[in-house]
Amino acid sequence: MDQIRISQSVIARIYEIRVERIMRTDVARVGQETMMSTLKAIVKENNYACIPVLNGSKLVGQISIEGYIDWLSSDIGDVPVGQLMEVDYRTLYPEEPVVTVVRELELVGLRGLPVIDRLTGDFLGVVCRCTMMEGVLAELDVDDDKVKDRKSEDFILNSIESESSIMTLNYNVEAKPLEYGGEVSSSIRSDLYRLGLSGSTVRRAAIAAYEAEMNLLSYASGGIFTLKLNRGLLNLEIEDSGPGIPDVEKAMEPGYSTAPDWVRELGFGAGMGLQNIKSCSDNFSISSRVGVGTKLIVDINLEEQCA
Repeated sequence: MDQIRISQSVIARIYEIRVERIMRTDVARVGQETMMSTLKAIVKENNYACIPVLNGSKLVGQISIEGYIDWLSSDIGDVPVGQLMEVDYRTLYPEEPVVTVVRELELVGLRGLPVIDRLTGDFLGVVCRCTMMEGVLAELDVDDDKVKDRKSEDFILNSIESESSIMTLNYNVEAKPLEYGGEVSSSIRSDLYRLGLSGSTVRRAAIAAYEAEMNLLSYASGGIFTLKLNRGLLNLEIEDSGPGIPDVEKAMEPGYSTAPDWVRELGFGAGMGLQNIKSCSDNFSISSRVGVGTKLIVDINLEEQCA
């Protein structure tokens, strides 16, 4: 009952939070005359979905990450942003409730929205899905560490007698742009916290899942995550039907990468993904067949929770 009351309280307070309290104001912005080639550093260093295009203080357009990627893969030369910017987009006002943002970002499928002054039209900032929850938690003054690092007696698996797998969770990584990367690993992280696993265990699993998810989006156009839990082990299997890895041993070498140019343009494909996954695992294996796909198995011991 306590959990239900807390959830209802949080939901009620979210309705009271305004956009101005969670928007980012320290965002890079460009002018219509800015050349597309100069956007590379901005895209790599910032994790919001769209780059605002201003004329003075007024928002006149935006360049989405998809638009930037399309330009990279096209034969269009280096042109001013004004020629390729989007001019038909939804904006937010600072006094709108956060639930409006949730509706727009989740139900409509958007990843970020610019915020403008209702009266003057001046650009104020950006609200994006990747940082919205951080802002909400800050407003709610939630002590995240206390929630995450619960005592072992709260760990749900302690009450289970079975020694076999007692829970299986499946997650589908669909083919989509890299800026969506992290959605599935974030879901895994949240689910494991809800089950009461320790912060250190969840962080290891989340890092491994994130690296694997980015690999799926970069090389295989998606795949399947299968997470299994029992009293002593967290087992994560990641499987895809992508092109496969010709030389698995070579792929495990730090710095080795076959990422396409457009992936490298966004700052990914540094050749450390598999190494990072392995370093987060107590046991790790990889199998791959060219033209068939790749399968990763990640095991993380849970003795500390279940002792």
